Amino acid sequence: MVSELETWAEDAVPNLLRDLLRAHGCTHAIVKLLAPNDNSKNQIFLGSDLVDVSVIPSGATKLVAGRSGKGSGGFHIIHAPIRMFWLGTSFAEPAPHAQLILYPQYPEVRLSGLLKGVRTAPRRLLSVTERGREQGRILILGINDGENAVFAVVLSASARSADFFRGLANRQSTGTLATWSMEGPGCDSKSKLFTELCRITTKGWILGKRLTRQGEVLYRAQNGGGYTLEAELGICANGHSNPDYMGWEVKQHAVMKLGSPRASRITLFTPEPDQGYYVTEGIPKFIRRFGKWSSKKRRWDFTGSHRCEERSSRSGLTLSIDGFVAGSSLFDAGGKIALLDKSDVVVAGWSFTKLLDHWKRKHAKAAYVPSISRRVTVGDQSHSEYQYGSRIEIGEGTNFTKLLEGIARGTIIYDPGIRLEESGEAKRRSQFRTSSRNLSCLYDNFSEVAVCGEKSS
Repeated sequence: MVSELETWAEDAVPNLLRDLLRAHGCTHAIVKLLAPNDNSKNQIFLGSDLVDVSVIPSGATKLVAGRSGKGSGGFHIIHAPIRMFWLGTSFAEPAPHAQLILYPQYPEVRLSGLLKGVRTAPRRLLSVTERGREQGRILILGINDGENAVFAVVLSASARSADFFRGLANRQSTGTLATWSMEGPGCDSKSKLFTELCRITTKGWILGKRLTRQGEVLYRAQNGGGYTLEAELGICANGHSNPDYMGWEVKQHAVMKLGSPRASRITLFTPEPDQGYYVTEGIPKFIRRFGKWSSKKRRWDFTGSHRCEERSSRSGLTLSIDGFVAGSSLFDAGGKIALLDKSDVVVAGWSFTKLLDHWKRKHAKAAYVPSISRRVTVGDQSHSEYQYGSRIEIGEGTNFTKLLEGIARGTIIYDPGIRLEESGEAKRRSQFRTSSRNLSCLYDNFSEVAVCGEKSS
């Protein structure tokens, strides 16, 4: 039986598809040329890592014991649900079982659950018993980032719009997925980010501030470089784990001089542990047991650089990695990063699923912005001001094993800033950090860019 979705899509022109996707809040779409084994039985191949497909909004990752042929043999696999709808001319029907599945043993990511529980899905074009092995089919996934939603259309090789989308995909020769912008040339996220950063860098000195839901507020502390940059970009300081600006993670890092910055330490991300004493007993007990009391500050501090397989002189704990070997391209999905005491007991741990969940959202595209600061007096109070450099570094394309490799080799360290006040108030900050010199090892493409248009050397 031919579904309504399949019928209208065969005759739809690109402008109609664009208008329908825009009506559902999509600003861009992903285009995938389907191979013969991209179907409901074999699932649809999208890439080799969840970071490769981070443009597709997905929910929290979940570790699952392998049940299929792909996931059997004792391997764990990772599921990430997606909020997907099949798009019609006058409706959008949910695909309640749609999800991304990562098979780390290959590695590969596949799109699954597209037809289950969906009445109007284009089954003929995805079913192996009908047209699911035909060469030339095309999958279009419209992305609504604001609602974390995906709107899907499948075209046959002979569809009216097929040549347009084949041409678009073939022009973008890198990667499995092509991007179709809904906003036209010059409106892509990178161009907009560079325009905003150029505006910020030409403002000169900016008084420290934070952006809250109620508006901008002054921020007097000396660690406000990141907050101030976020406020200029219109980003509320809410501690969420999504990318900062239109899919880009924007990282400020302090340098001595904007013209010739030296290496500095950069916080990559701050995931909370999900295993060990830290979780079972809570921060107060953890920090009193493994932290240091400061009589001057009247608080407990848990700090210190923790490098893989080296016992920290500060805490007495050792950072360890389980489920990955340096130099490998594969990892055990059930693995973890852990802080071990002298008896090798896990006192704090991060499952790979927890780390991957953060990494896939925040580091597919990253911009690193240098800044300098100075103290000034405003009224009768001391404040910080910040100035940002127009020569930034951008990283595009990464994968989870690049992160694990950096941790295993000690170029990425655990450098916490956790404290417990005498009043009992706790501050959580589990930082994984690296030197700016090591950033290029985390990305497939890493370069210096002059956001205001000057030529980079």
